[in-house]
Amino acid sequence: MAVGDVEVFHENGYWRIRIEGGETKPNILESQDHAVDVARDYAQALGAELVIRNLDGTIAEYDSDGLEPRHALG
Repeated sequence: MAVGDVEVFHENGYWRIRIEGGETKPNILESQDHAVDVARDYAQALGAELVIRNLDGTIAEYDSDGLEPRHALG
């Protein structure tokens, strides 16, 4: 992840959001879908890429929302 990217991850039974190179947001969300919705707003506001992780921490998806993608899953 690049500095400034927004990441959705699972920790201690909840979904969390963090800005890479910065802070973990205080949001503690019970569903991944809700966390992704909130994180997408952060990413759009920052012009950043959204990184969505699975329960096990592996990357499920990158969402560039129209930006030039920096990553490719494969």
